[in-house]
Amino acid sequence: MAASRIDPVRDPVLAADNLLPALTLGPNARREGERIVVPEGAGGHAAFGPHWPIRTGDYIATFRIEAPALWALRKRPVVTIEVVEGDVFFAQRAIPGRDIEAGIFDLRFRIDAPPQGRPVEFRIWSHGAVSAEIVSLAVRRAD
Repeated sequence: MAASRIDPVRDPVLAADNLLPALTLGPNARREGERIVVPEGAGGHAAFGPHWPIRTGDYIATFRIEAPALWALRKRPVVTIEVVEGDVFFAQRAIPGRDIEAGIFDLRFRIDAPPQGRPVEFRIWSHGAVSAEIVSLAVRRAD
């Protein structure tokens, strides 16, 4: 089966190789090239956006995050990733200190309606326990 082409006008989220440049930085984050860096002790939004439409379907958002493992905080979240529209949560995952070293985190989500899409926001929260570098964010269809 041939792969379908992605229309960058109708599916801008899927067309982007890396969504990080389109995200808005939180107050304590900074850009280093295409990476977003959050220093230790800086809790809150690391980045959020871009509020671009995603059409009905099943998706996987892949976040690449580099941070040291913190076994002392093994059960406590150090980073939280979310897919939302306003106050509607499509997916959320808190990544504890014991898991952060894995580096690649998939977040599955579904957009049910309307068929033309919803303006989705990706959020990356730092809990301030470690310095973290968000390396990339890409979205693909899961179906």
